[in-house]
Amino acid sequence: MKLLLSLIVLFVSPFGFAAENVANTTSKHAFMVAGGFTRGGFALGVDYENAYHRTYGIGGYLRMYGDNDDRGQKEITAFGAFIRPHFTRQAWDFYVSPGFGFFQTEVGNDNESMIGPVLLLGLMYQLNYDVAIGVEQTSIYGWFGEDALVGQVSDELLVKFRYSF
Repeated sequence: MKLLLSLIVLFVSPFGFAAENVANTTSKHAFMVAGGFTRGGFALGVDYENAYHRTYGIGGYLRMYGDNDDRGQKEITAFGAFIRPHFTRQAWDFYVSPGFGFFQTEVGNDNESMIGPVLLLGLMYQLNYDVAIGVEQTSIYGWFGEDALVGQVSDELLVKFRYSF
């Protein structure tokens, strides 16, 4: 039994920092990469966040979604800004990021540019003070323009990697 307990302690000890509150880190900036598969194929995204306060940050995002005409998914390129409150508990970081942005997609044979809100919901696990991994739900909405673009334009779940510096 002591041997088993010793092995568990040895295995878990390098990850012991994860039990500390993530909000206590001194990182001011974060760069994030998101990726996954959608109806249109591969999706890729990047974020930059500046820790404006220890409980929230402000930043920008860029998302690119592939197209697949057979599944009714058009290529989408979106970018904009967000505010990101963080709710941390030990090594877990849950965030809700409302934002606003611009996106471009194809409607018929024309390219359409739109503006609208975005909502980014994420759950990250802090591996150490600099690196975290998790998932993010990205929802993009259109406000004005073609009827095909008013309302929810994209709603995707992506894997996310964060590097803080």
